[in-house]
Amino acid sequence: MKRIILLANLLTSVGCWSCGSDVKVESYPNGDIKAEYHYFSSETGKLIRHGSYRSYYVDGQVEEEGRYVEGKKERLFVRYYNTGAKKTV
Repeated sequence: MKRIILLANLLTSVGCWSCGSDVKVESYPNGDIKAEYHYFSSETGKLIRHGSYRSYYVDGQVEEEGRYVEGKKERLFVRYYNTGAKKTV
């Protein structure tokens, strides 16, 4: 299931690739996806989040999703309980 979500996110992010960003996938020690986001490298080599962002609980449920613009959160990030229900912000 998580791999299908990752593949869907990668396929829908083709527009960001054209602006020079790459996709970073962080994993839990067991190999499950912890977070995935678009980024670009600064002149000093630092990774700057830029584009869609999504993090996951250990059980694979989405924990948080939103967008970054040049390393800063843009607009509202949506957080979820591990049941999948949205948290009130």
